[in-house]
Amino acid sequence: MKVLIVDFGDSRPEKIKNIISDFSTVYITMYDNAYDSTLEINPDRIILGDGIRDIKALDAPKIDNRIFKLNIPILGICSGMETMVIAFGGVVGNKKYPFEKGQIKTNIDNSSNLFKNLKSPQFTHMIHGYSVEKAPKDFNIIASTKDSPIAAFENTNLNMYGVIFHPEGRYSQYGKDILKNFILNINKEL
Repeated sequence: MKVLIVDFGDSRPEKIKNIISDFSTVYITMYDNAYDSTLEINPDRIILGDGIRDIKALDAPKIDNRIFKLNIPILGICSGMETMVIAFGGVVGNKKYPFEKGQIKTNIDNSSNLFKNLKSPQFTHMIHGYSVEKAPKDFNIIASTKDSPIAAFENTNLNMYGVIFHPEGRYSQYGKDILKNFILNINKEL
């Protein structure tokens, strides 16, 4: 499986790469070249990494939204998820729900292929100032915490998934399993 990780400039895509390189061939590209790199590499999966300090800033890193129309499964992590929310008409904000940081108890829907065969609740690694306040239309909520009612979502028709937590973070109990599920258990064909 070829996986393209999109770096938004203030992240550490190597951490994700180190976790998934046992079961995938990994490429890393910067956000401003993500669409062209996708066309060139033709990956089986795309991971939108974190690293956007202020998703609402006028100069916040943005990707070419045509990437969402390529019929390639996409997982957004933290601000990568927030990027998806904005692209699909949801709401991201920092006033409705409190800042979360550290090891956070997270309830997951393990009927989702993203969380297949995983325990709920589980601890996840959180560090986010913005939250998803409203999921985009047709995106189902598949994880929540005490302070984040939308900690993960999916749209299986579009093969789009997002997690506000960091599966690559040290506090995520099943982070490698979540990434492996995304890479190996999500169908490319719609």
